[in-house]
Amino acid sequence: MNEFNLKKALAGEKVVANNGDEVTQLTLMDVGGIDNLVGVYKGQVLRWYTSGVSVIGCGHVDLHLKMAPTMGEGFLYVFEDGSTNFTGGKSKGFENHIMSFDLSKYPIGFGLSYTDKGSQEDCL
Repeated sequence: MNEFNLKKALAGEKVVANNGDEVTQLTLMDVGGIDNLVGVYKGQVLRWYTSGVSVIGCGHVDLHLKMAPTMGEGFLYVFEDGSTNFTGGKSKGFENHIMSFDLSKYPIGFGLSYTDKGSQEDCL
């Protein structure tokens, strides 16, 4: 899950509500109050606390903000002997692999991981 980051959101990185719908035009309003973040959600102007929590109330957790998922990149190959190979760019086209994952189809944080030479690294 990509926690809401006010600085990144105001810099223009994509933001979504917890239900996955995009929130656009986020603007920090200088009104001296706590609830001074406004944005457009499904054609309506709504307000959030700077933490990303919806001003509407805790019962509307689907409206709380988070950063949109970033897609992975590269390919993860699995071989018959259980070994893996991660390539950070284009497909290498290994002939003897039994499974491959195009990581650009999965958001970072999806949970795929691989072990190579005894070290654990998260691919996504």
